[in-house]
Amino acid sequence: MLNKSFAIRRIRCAVAAVVFGASASVASGQTVAANNIPPGPVTFASVTMAAGLMAPLSQTPNAACAQKFTATAGGALQSMTVTVDRILGGEDLIVGIRDGFGPDPGALLGEITVPETSFDPFFPIGDGIATFDFTGSGINLVAGRSYFVTFRTLTAPTISGARYTLHMQDPSLSSFGIVPHMSRDGGATWFEVPDFIPAFTREIGMTVNVGPIPVPTVSEWGMISLAGALCLGGFFLIRRA
Repeated sequence: MLNKSFAIRRIRCAVAAVVFGASASVASGQTVAANNIPPGPVTFASVTMAAGLMAPLSQTPNAACAQKFTATAGGALQSMTVTVDRILGGEDLIVGIRDGFGPDPGALLGEITVPETSFDPFFPIGDGIATFDFTGSGINLVAGRSYFVTFRTLTAPTISGARYTLHMQDPSLSSFGIVPHMSRDGGATWFEVPDFIPAFTREIGMTVNVGPIPVPTVSEWGMISLAGALCLGGFFLIRRA
């Protein structure tokens, strides 16, 4: 049997790590659409997942990971706070939003590239938390629908280690109740974390924030109307022909 624990890294400590003074937050004018980080100081479980990890023994050229959630509020995706930091770095982190209709990550709705300089070094040197700006990404969430947040890099390092670490949250009243997904091939194919790995009653910590969906400006409406008129004109020309 293949070793499926390729994207799992264990922190060598007996208790969960605590980040004092850090907590999930939402900016003014934004609404929380999903959150599995409990109130108060953010704590990390004793295991992690990884993005940009090569593990030859498990036939993994480039590990990626994903966390599913169901939006409790709809709107334009504005920002996302995730329990992630940089280990080896060397490449930017690509954060995507995919449809969650099925059991695995579906159609790509959009993604952003986050420069590696945006991340703190590996916890406990850094605080293990990063906030991503999705303003202007054009990604709109619908309340009641499920989505996957994916984390990947274009390549994995050629030496042992991972480019980025995703810190896990222990089960709590805030949990989504959804185990994360893994990928061996940089996000081309996915599978749910196997049940035989006890660590994964845990989830990747995140707070997803949305805001009002922008209304097209007068000039944008004008372009839409012009496009519609041209389409209708073409239709009538075809009909007359």
